[in-house]
Amino acid sequence: MVTMGSARGRAGYALLATLWICMGIAALASVISLSAREAIASSRNRMALTVGRWLAEACLTTERETIRDALAQEYLAALDSSGSVWNYIDRVLAEHSPQVAGCSVSARSVGSHLDVNATDEGALSRVLQAAGWRPTRADSAAAALADWKDADDTPRPNGAERDWYLAHGREPPSNSPLVNHAELARVRGFETDSSGRVDSILDVEPGAIALNQAPREVLAQLPGFTDFTTREVLDQRARGVPVTAFIQLRPWLDPNVPNASAKLPGLILLTPQAWIVTARLRTGHPSVTTVIELRLARADRNTVVTRRRTWIE
Repeated sequence: MVTMGSARGRAGYALLATLWICMGIAALASVISLSAREAIASSRNRMALTVGRWLAEACLTTERETIRDALAQEYLAALDSSGSVWNYIDRVLAEHSPQVAGCSVSARSVGSHLDVNATDEGALSRVLQAAGWRPTRADSAAAALADWKDADDTPRPNGAERDWYLAHGREPPSNSPLVNHAELARVRGFETDSSGRVDSILDVEPGAIALNQAPREVLAQLPGFTDFTTREVLDQRARGVPVTAFIQLRPWLDPNVPNASAKLPGLILLTPQAWIVTARLRTGHPSVTTVIELRLARADRNTVVTRRRTWIE
């Protein structure tokens, strides 16, 4: 015989079980909802990055057309073959507003900065001192960079491998050559730059020094260059008249430096070997910046891409 008390007990247990089941279902629904929101957010981020990459590519395509038009106009006008337009690609792009909304474009010539991967410790220290660093600090930073590049004998990543690290938001191994300014900031002594000059004098792009684009600190390291020589080159540049022949440099060189004029053709170029054109485009919520960087070489009246690099900031 079932008593009233036992019936009530079973009903209580059933109610408690029902409550636990409801709580479990609610928790599961919450987890599913959270996972769905995360999946949607992840999908939206991927879509934003894809859109950003497409727009940045479109932006660079229009900028390359701007460069092509400028080179073609120079050719048709039968201007001096010294490459006057090629010397001022940064100005050409600065005077042209990108047609893709939200896209910002910058350009720097290869050789306008000192390649830290190809510069020895002593030369780097002298350049830093010319930029206003104290000798002890310049020597220490140059030594730290040399240690960074020669950390061990592990094979260094090649160009494609370094691009993979950057594309996945990771820094390359510490024993690899530097690939960007962000990595340079991780080297002891380069964490802060109160002078604000490091970004304008140091780079990681291989190439000969571009005489008509290099800053004062870099020019000062060339054989036979004195303060007078550097000033003359910079004055020519300011007047919009680039040096177009090595013979122009001879009267300005230090007569006490033997064979300076003979050494310079192997160290400098009178027109840039290539230009680094970079497009940045911000998309998404929260926003991320897609960056595409092209190394462009001249091909008659057009340009050719010799290296492409993409990453996210």
